[in-house]
Amino acid sequence: MYAQNVNADGTLGGTIVATTLALASAEAHADRVTLRWYSARERVNATVYRSNDGTIWSRLATVASDGSGYVVYEDRGVVAGERYAYRLGVFEGPAESFTATTWVEVPSELALALEGPWPQPAGEDLVLRITTPTAGRVRLRFHDLQGRTIATLIDGALEAGQHTRHWRLRDVAGGDLAGGVYFARLELPGRILTRRVVVAH
Repeated sequence: MYAQNVNADGTLGGTIVATTLALASAEAHADRVTLRWYSARERVNATVYRSNDGTIWSRLATVASDGSGYVVYEDRGVVAGERYAYRLGVFEGPAESFTATTWVEVPSELALALEGPWPQPAGEDLVLRITTPTAGRVRLRFHDLQGRTIATLIDGALEAGQHTRHWRLRDVAGGDLAGGVYFARLELPGRILTRRVVVAH
């Protein structure tokens, strides 16, 4: 697997931590942003950075994995309606390396939305972002062309806000998903949104 860091101005450069830490989820509310990174190591210490433009970064805090394989950080210094970039910095030897940049839009007025999936077509995993205007029961499931449920990403209560989910393209049995056309289905009481997903290996 190869990776390249792309800066905000389109130039290439910098380093990323491809195997140590990876974003698992990001949730944005009008008053806070909560991010969870998966850690391949049992214990890891990292620094959370935030930027408004992807160029100038501010150090927010030092965080550690919580013992369950995740690094979690909640940013309560956000402004509704603003857009922020986040990344983690980890020292491996004398130099600090950085995870891929995650952009989060802090909602001001919430409207139901199902954005993505990205990329299209998907090869190994994909990302979807949902916005829920009110708190309540939410289901985010994937179906094949016959209407069968092949995976469930969310099935439970969510707060109002923006929520990002990653799917590793595994079915309910944990097997790799075959190439083809699928559908992401977001269900709230009285509302359903559907998006087409193309998988190509």
